[in-house]
Amino acid sequence: MVARKRIPSWLAETHGPQFELLRYFLSEQLANDLMASDQARRFGITALAALGCVGPLIVRLYIAKYNYLQSLDTGDLYLAAVRADRLFFITLSMLVAGLVTVIQWQGLFPSLRDYLALKPLPVRLYQVFIARFLSSFVILVVVIADLNLATSVLFPLLTSGRWQAPSFGIRYIAAHAVASFCAGLFAFFALSAVQGALLNILPPRMFERVSVSIQALLATAFLTAAPYVLEIPDWHKTIAAKPHWIGLFPPAWFLGLYESLLGLRDGYFLQLCERAVLGIATALFLALATYFLCYRRHASRVLEQSLPKSSGPSFTERLASALLEVFVKRSPEQGTFVFAIQTLRRSRHHKFVIGFSIATALVLGLQTAGPSTVAHFRSGGSWGLWELESILAVPLVIGAALISGFCYVFQLPSDIEAGWVFRIAECAARRELLDSVESLLIVCGLAPVLLLTAPIEAFSLGWVLTLAHIALVAVLLLLLIEVRLYEWHKIPFTCSYLPGRRNLWQSLGIYLLLFGALMPTITYFEARLLHPFDLLGSAAALSVVYFFLRSARRARWRVVPLLFDESDEPLIGAMRLNRE
Repeated sequence: MVARKRIPSWLAETHGPQFELLRYFLSEQLANDLMASDQARRFGITALAALGCVGPLIVRLYIAKYNYLQSLDTGDLYLAAVRADRLFFITLSMLVAGLVTVIQWQGLFPSLRDYLALKPLPVRLYQVFIARFLSSFVILVVVIADLNLATSVLFPLLTSGRWQAPSFGIRYIAAHAVASFCAGLFAFFALSAVQGALLNILPPRMFERVSVSIQALLATAFLTAAPYVLEIPDWHKTIAAKPHWIGLFPPAWFLGLYESLLGLRDGYFLQLCERAVLGIATALFLALATYFLCYRRHASRVLEQSLPKSSGPSFTERLASALLEVFVKRSPEQGTFVFAIQTLRRSRHHKFVIGFSIATALVLGLQTAGPSTVAHFRSGGSWGLWELESILAVPLVIGAALISGFCYVFQLPSDIEAGWVFRIAECAARRELLDSVESLLIVCGLAPVLLLTAPIEAFSLGWVLTLAHIALVAVLLLLLIEVRLYEWHKIPFTCSYLPGRRNLWQSLGIYLLLFGALMPTITYFEARLLHPFDLLGSAAALSVVYFFLRSARRARWRVVPLLFDESDEPLIGAMRLNRE
């Protein structure tokens, strides 16, 4: 009881600049530009609770498996299976750590706002850097500990038996915890070293462009790798064969560390253990070296970037001007369109979300069409129905993922203060302001998908069928846009964002219905009615529904007020650097 009273009172006190900077950056990491502070706390608690349940749930599924393995007359199959499962937990820890680090990618270094806010205060530049780095490190440690704490006890308890040496005990628990934790730390330090190396090598402007692209690609890669990680428990035969190529797979290094901590003196696993120790030491050294040796250079670069630069129109600006001339004619709609395009060009976290959405859409498209295309070329025969369904689903899958990504990123505020311009024009041009959202989704979401997938379909179906199918896909994606805009009353990037307005399970259910039921049903009928007149007739019939929904939505937009505020959120966070 005394400790429970002392800890909150101790935390409520001021403990010096370094501690208060760490406290400040932790709150900033959890409540950033994309999420309100109270919502961030609730989301963080929910995410940690869900993450902590992953390990025990997986272990629960292993009960029948290890009851069977323990009943066998020999332990060869048990040893191969338990090593594959250990590798699975190590890889899962590394995957989660990598994803968390990529999400914090922008927060590994202080931002311009940090420098401007903290420069007048009595703090040193190195203290700002240390606090920012430690805040990311603390968050990662909490996540990895939450993921592996229960598993480090439950998995050794489940797999202990006559074939396991040593049996359940402190050594077994420590081996599982240390291997999983070190794998997560390796992912964190390796990615930190990559960003630090990019910061030292690339010029400032190129670093901004390349860094966002790499962040989006890494986030997509980690999410794409998740289904393959679930297949690692089936690698028992591969691990039993002890192949040399597995030394190129970093999680296998920490499997060697796991086995060495259990007391195994097999040369194969000892070599992997040496690679694990060398790998984490090298990643730690490179991360600290690239991070702390360039902090003065990074500060000067960020502050210099705040100065205005006189230059000609960029490619994005020229492209926006060309699109305005063709697609957008009215002045209010043009203003909103340009504001959205410029925000996407300048805002780092918006570019990351869009880049991640594009990469995810392309990965989903490749996953949809890739297996069928490979099977077709292997057989050398005509296209089967299931292969045609996969090809026909590609533009729908990519288009739906991309449109959903844009609808999400449009809700994330960039500069809420800029909304006063649109508030002034709301009464006279409410519908014209909102029409820009439809134009943006068509120009940035629908049109690129059709242009990208048309050559792929033409290779499989011929141009006649492709053009007819593209017309049908265009109408279907326009209907999806109408569904997404049914309750839309926001100017992109100008409304305060309140995460969690829609229940998480409701959102997951909607996407599951869209990608798991509706799209397979549509492509099922498309593959069996694959004739130009049938496709064009279906597109014409659906066009009637589309124009009716569009007319009703635009009439509603004339009378429904624009939404600019979802929550009352303080714009400036407080710090307690005063000494009492």
